[in-house]
Amino acid sequence: MTLQNLVNAAQYNGLCGTVQSEANQQSSRQEVAIDVDGEKKILAVKPANLKPTNDDVLSMSIKELLSELADYNISTDTMKDKCSLQEAVIAARKDGWRRPTKSKSVLKTPPPPPAAAAAASAAASSAASDECNVGNFSSGYNSGKKRTASDASGSKPSKKAKINASDTHQGSLPELALAKKWDESMNVKGYYLSEKLDGMRCLWDGLGNLYSRNHNVIHAPSYFTQALPTGIALDGELFVGRGEFQECMSIVKQTKPDEQDWRRVTFFVFDAPTIAGGFDTRLQAVTEALANTDTSIARVLPQIECRGKDHLLEEFARVRNQNGEGIVLRKVNVPYRGKRTSDLLKYKEFMDAEATVVGYQDGKGKHSGRMGALICQMLDTVRAEFKVGSGFSDDEREWENTPSIGRTITYRYYELTNDGKPRHPVFVRVRPDE
Repeated sequence: MTLQNLVNAAQYNGLCGTVQSEANQQSSRQEVAIDVDGEKKILAVKPANLKPTNDDVLSMSIKELLSELADYNISTDTMKDKCSLQEAVIAARKDGWRRPTKSKSVLKTPPPPPAAAAAASAAASSAASDECNVGNFSSGYNSGKKRTASDASGSKPSKKAKINASDTHQGSLPELALAKKWDESMNVKGYYLSEKLDGMRCLWDGLGNLYSRNHNVIHAPSYFTQALPTGIALDGELFVGRGEFQECMSIVKQTKPDEQDWRRVTFFVFDAPTIAGGFDTRLQAVTEALANTDTSIARVLPQIECRGKDHLLEEFARVRNQNGEGIVLRKVNVPYRGKRTSDLLKYKEFMDAEATVVGYQDGKGKHSGRMGALICQMLDTVRAEFKVGSGFSDDEREWENTPSIGRTITYRYYELTNDGKPRHPVFVRVRPDE
């Protein structure tokens, strides 16, 4: 959608009127609108002060790529794979014009893709293909590690994986259990205790496919998936090592998996969502299923019975001294519940939570001309707004690298204030689109 195409249009998607382009001083953006019988209908917007960035494209899901291309009115009928979708998004962003969300109800049927946008997509193809082979992700968890020439020989996802990754199959996958925070009022004697790993939560469907906690396909090499047991769904964590979260994400989010990189990844399994019975029964099923599996690929996460609060704090101190993240506690005599539940508890030195980015605050002083703070909305409790102004690198404060509005971030804090907002929140990272 180019500005020239819009301005020259006498009729746009069934709306007849005068097309105008003007700068909106209040919102600091350029707007293209059509005047229909005295009523202004906004067709496209473009931020006036932000440079387009493509850093997030490789971390976007197919659904997100399709949604953005729909905003540009670009047809995806001829695009055969995720890489071609990424190329089209990068090309469209060069022009920068997007339909605002609020106009979608007016523009119900997108027009054919503009010739200029199609030409831009073709012109950017070679440059975008390089972007598809770079293991970089959005600001906040960018490993900075580029793919090597050996990637060209990496294992491709099998046809079986592509078939089983259909919407129908994904809809039948079990929902994963999510932990609540432990506090000292909770008696955890008799719970099972294990180290909290800082990797990517992972679901094995027992049919040949790995998924993130949001049921997005993880493209693992065939040697890895063929070593996992069939006939049983497994809940666990893809893990590289303590303090290696960014490196782990840069490996497991590759759409063209590098076998050499994946040799560093281990699937630590801690539950079996579809097995009936309490946690001890499910853990036994996991142990039996992985009995003959290469332990460099998958193994059972060690579990011990918690003797109470003092034991929990002792184990936590031991894990922290080894640069681990924290402790997870699992209630024994309960079935698997696919939701956030007190059957599953976590304990970390600092409390952490997630929030949605809803705006920005300009920087001052040494941060003048850059992002000063993110304005965020809480997710876990009352949807109160608060600012996150620390924890960013200088590079992450540059406007082209800041998390976009709508993205979810992880932050740490010490406690909640009397009005329920986090005290001294510190940015940790942008949550990956799992």
